[in-house]
Amino acid sequence: MFTRLTRSFAALAVVATAAVGLMASSAAQAQETTEVCVSSGFSDTLLIREISGFVANPYTDILPINIPAGPVEITSATSRDGYPNRVNVFQTSERWELEFLNAAGDVVARSIPTEDVPDYLAVASWTGPLGTVELPTSVVAIRGHFRPDINDDGSPNSVHATGVTLCWNQTAPVPSTVDCGEDTDGDAVEPNSDGTCDTTVDCGEDADGDAVEPNSDGTCDTTVDQPVTTEPVAPAGPTVTRDGDTNAIDVTTTITPVVEGSTTVAQDPKGPSTLPVTGTTTSSTVFAAMSLLAAGGAMLLASRSRLS
Repeated sequence: MFTRLTRSFAALAVVATAAVGLMASSAAQAQETTEVCVSSGFSDTLLIREISGFVANPYTDILPINIPAGPVEITSATSRDGYPNRVNVFQTSERWELEFLNAAGDVVARSIPTEDVPDYLAVASWTGPLGTVELPTSVVAIRGHFRPDINDDGSPNSVHATGVTLCWNQTAPVPSTVDCGEDTDGDAVEPNSDGTCDTTVDCGEDADGDAVEPNSDGTCDTTVDQPVTTEPVAPAGPTVTRDGDTNAIDVTTTITPVVEGSTTVAQDPKGPSTLPVTGTTTSSTVFAAMSLLAAGGAMLLASRSRLS
């Protein structure tokens, strides 16, 4: 017995594991991953350190952008700088990095810094990728952060952070392909948000021809007519009694009722009684007939005696 129970539980475990695997597979198939790429441009803000009368400005403006947790690739970032006397200027750290901010405004990740903008040009720019950053949580904004300290030469190293292009994978639900049939007007029935269909239960009609509403759990109240087994009981035969005082004959017919369900049905006797029923007139007639027969017998005996 214990061995059979063990095997049964093992079989149930296998079935449960298969069901969980099927549900996980269905959930995986219900998701669709697409690559999303967004280009964002910062305002024309000059990043510069505090030096020789310049007011420090280490950050660009904040750009709102929603990126889920996971890898995000910075496929392109652009820096520029320009002024007439720049043709005579050598600076080694016109550089910045990209910061990712969460909803609380905290920096959760940073990119590698840009390269230095070429020198001895009145107007110069740099464009290139900044690699892939792994976001530990989702982010809601980005900003540029000035990095003159990377290869500091003591100069202002002013630079404009122009913009970036970001790419990441976005997972979205696949549109449902569940067929819920049509309504009474022939229009397609839309599935629920969880991919299930509202099932209409037909519970038939009541005695008045009105539709019977199903229960809240989708079941119907079913009334089952229980069959009634009737064992017929034969009526008892007539009972004949004689009154000792009046010598009257009394005939009584007993009728046994048959119970069918909750209704008592009187069982008719199989045929009318052929015996006389109780009554004074009938009893006297029978007694007189018997007296006459006795007198006739006595007369017959007397006649035979004479003849012999």
